[in-house]
Amino acid sequence: MDRKEFLKRGACLCSAFLLCGTARAGDETAEAKKEDAAKKEAEQRQKFISDWTEHLMVVLDRSLPLEKRAAIMEACGRGCSDRGYSQVAKACRGDLGTLIKTIKKQWADDVEHDKEKNVVRIIGKKMKSCYCPMVQGKTTLSSTTYCLCSKGWMKQTFETVTGKKVKVDLEKTILRGGERCIFKMTLE
Repeated sequence: MDRKEFLKRGACLCSAFLLCGTARAGDETAEAKKEDAAKKEAEQRQKFISDWTEHLMVVLDRSLPLEKRAAIMEACGRGCSDRGYSQVAKACRGDLGTLIKTIKKQWADDVEHDKEKNVVRIIGKKMKSCYCPMVQGKTTLSSTTYCLCSKGWMKQTFETVTGKKVKVDLEKTILRGGERCIFKMTLE
């Protein structure tokens, strides 16, 4: 191959590499834009869900007495526990100590257990916003009704594990102005 032919082929190869590199960079940029758009869409969807849920709580507050709101939200919380935590609760059935260790490892700073009084107190981790995905990103709500869902979740989870009725007190919640959620369960 003579020098002209070599340079000609070399120039063609260099051009091909440059074009391929540019195409890849363009593909990466397009992919990054798609990812950004998908992320933005997911954030907008989450905001819509959170805002819709907050509005529902305001409507419930205006429409129903506390007793009915509590029954509705506790039923929702029980269903949430069944759908999202039932495997953990069933695996711990009859073993409250294992449930306490699991909760502490997953989302609590501390769990106190007074065996004599049959009381479990969960001190949740400090959070910037509510842990629940339905109101993700919210630090407060116009209504305090929403936290009654957590009472139902705790009741269902602890009743599944202990086989006993459980009374739940919401000592603090993020949506009610706390820096963390604190729940007190009394096993009856």
